[in-house]
Amino acid sequence: MKDEEGIVRALLSGPSDACDAESAELGAIITAMDVFTDIGWKGSCSLIVEMGSKVVYNWILEKSRRPWSQQTYFADFDRKRACARKLSFSLAEVGGNEIADALVSAGMNRPCMFKAWW
Repeated sequence: MKDEEGIVRALLSGPSDACDAESAELGAIITAMDVFTDIGWKGSCSLIVEMGSKVVYNWILEKSRRPWSQQTYFADFDRKRACARKLSFSLAEVGGNEIADALVSAGMNRPCMFKAWW
C-alpha cells in the first residue's frame, strides 16, 4: 500500500485458500481493506484499489455479475466497503502493477498472513 506521494507504507503477504485467480484477488482486496483500517488511515485519506482482473473489477462494480459461489467473500467485502468513506477502484494497465509482479516473482510464499506498516 502506498500513500498519496506513492511511498510504500504497508506490505501484506500470505497464503490463500482460493481455488482460482479471481478469488485470490478478491481475498487480497479484502485483506488490504483490513490493513487500511488497522493503520488508522480510514477517514483521513482515500484508499484506491488497483486490480489486474477485469472479472473482479466487474464483480465489484456490478453486483448482478457476482458468482453465487463467492457470496461469502462479497458479504464481507460489502460490509467493509460500507464502513469506508473514501474508497475507489481502478483497473491496472497490463504490466502496470510492478510491485505485485515483483513480489510474485520473488516467491513471497508464507505459511501465515504477514502484515506490516510504518
